[in-house]
Amino acid sequence: MKLPLVRKHTADDVLVHSATALGTLKDLSSVISPIPCIGAVIGSGLSLIAALEKVKGDKERCDRLAGRVASMLDDVARLTSTNSDGMNDAVSATLMTMPSSLSDIQRDLEDISKKSASVRYIQRGSIAARLDRHLWNVDEASRAFNVSD
Repeated sequence: MKLPLVRKHTADDVLVHSATALGTLKDLSSVISPIPCIGAVIGSGLSLIAALEKVKGDKERCDRLAGRVASMLDDVARLTSTNSDGMNDAVSATLMTMPSSLSDIQRDLEDISKKSASVRYIQRGSIAARLDRHLWNVDEASRAFNVSD
């Protein structure tokens, strides 16, 4: 019996690998980064991804949000590692607001995950709208960060 050489990765596999890589990056950021808030940004992002794993229902939006957060954190890590001499004021200001924004999203996700299945079913439209709003907020933060790059 032949074993397949290529394994199809699921969204959960990608999420776990992203969380592991970002966790390692968070640990290293306090040692190698000249910008003090990078650890807080990555830590908030990891907490948000962990909260997304606990949300039941609307996995497609949750996976999309997790992917966007991971991508944004990769962009932050890439830019900070290439700019070891420091950041301009616009980038620093954007980085300083990220932990609180990500924490606000995390708190809302934790609220969603505490709801019973029947409540989530009844409120599925408003939950989808909340997840879409969070996607938009992460996209805006990412765009603002990349524009100030």
